[in-house]
Amino acid sequence: SSSGSVLRYFEKVTSDFTSGNYLITSDVEGVIWKNGKSGNPNTISLILDDDEHIPYTSELGSALFTIDLSNGSVLAPNGSYIFNDLDSTTIQTCSTPAHNNISFTSGVLDISGGLGAHIRCNDNGGKPTFNYYKASSYNSYKDIDVYRLVEVAQEVVHPEVITLSDSTLTLEIDESETLSATVLPVDTTNKSVVWASDNTGVATVDQNGRVVAHS
Repeated sequence: SSSGSVLRYFEKVTSDFTSGNYLITSDVEGVIWKNGKSGNPNTISLILDDDEHIPYTSELGSALFTIDLSNGSVLAPNGSYIFNDLDSTTIQTCSTPAHNNISFTSGVLDISGGLGAHIRCNDNGGKPTFNYYKASSYNSYKDIDVYRLVEVAQEVVHPEVITLSDSTLTLEIDESETLSATVLPVDTTNKSVVWASDNTGVATVDQNGRVVAHS
């Protein structure tokens, strides 16, 4: 066995929130803020069997927000810093860090602008939309949650022995027999078997292990 495989997944943050890279989601189940924009579509929709963990995909890997608690900045996946210094429902952007008020309480992230607009998710009739919503209305919309990327090095277990259900077959022409293969050790990382014949004039085999005699 040897190291070399990395398991990646996203884990919901419920405590100890720090500066870093995060997916931003909401109580609207399976909705991920895709790009830091407010227009539709600005979300990725998932069906989640476990709301504490999200499997890694390259699409989700490109939807990470960089949140810096030291200066209150939020860098969106599209490369712009987002903020709101108005009491209005809008997202302002700039190319340099812009301050937000950021707090994390009881597993809920709160990001707000200087005049009270907060980032929330509006279900929007089945078309969820993230935005800064103004002070008088943001409580009508869903709180935001965050997930951090977790990377775990996995040990790769290589196959040591492959045994066949039959080591010798006696077949008449056009007769067939299906073989099975057992890969050991039992915790081998990849147990896929590629079937092949070294003399297709005598017999052929398909990828299900079915052997057909030809001569």
